[in-house]
Amino acid sequence: MKIVRLLILSIFISLSASLFAVTLSKEMEEAVDICKSISDGFLTYDLAKIKNGNERLKKIGINDWSTLHLSKGKELNINGHLLFDEVFLDSIIKNHKHIVFAQKYLKQRGVRGVSSGRKSKIKMTTKGLPAGGAASWKASGSNSAEIALVAEPRGLLTMTIRDEKGKSLFTETVKNKKGDSVRKIKVTLPKTRTRFFIEVKNYGDATSFALISR
Repeated sequence: MKIVRLLILSIFISLSASLFAVTLSKEMEEAVDICKSISDGFLTYDLAKIKNGNERLKKIGINDWSTLHLSKGKELNINGHLLFDEVFLDSIIKNHKHIVFAQKYLKQRGVRGVSSGRKSKIKMTTKGLPAGGAASWKASGSNSAEIALVAEPRGLLTMTIRDEKGKSLFTETVKNKKGDSVRKIKVTLPKTRTRFFIEVKNYGDATSFALISR
């Protein structure tokens, strides 16, 4: 009987995990997968993997989201950290030491804005948090929003979405309270354009991460 109970519990846990797993739109899932591949490549500095990820990033044409406004907390200067940007990655492939200039490339990305010919609805920027740090960014949208983050190697982050009154639209489950390298969220918003806040907490060392939205 004990074995049967354990088997039933195991099945229940597996079903619960699948029920609460968040699946985003095809375009968002692809963007998350690309960023995860790039991050994995940086873990062992696998040039082939980084180059392949960057080519995929260029192909899907993600728009710049550097206008995302910091509402609370303090961002990390990302020099020496991974920047999820095509021009920066091209530079890193040629010379890994260029990683110390990541902040400069981040500013240049904001100046470049949206490249011509890009019709993607996906927006992305790179943010950073110090060890144990937390911050909140103000965004806006209507009807629904898909938000994801992908950390550089060994990053451990959690994400919460709140409305203008501070009410939680999405809160991490107990399972994810200690953070993970990838977080995905889908929330329902009012039909009229409204502001909401993206809270991110870092449970690991200083880290950068891609913040992606659709």
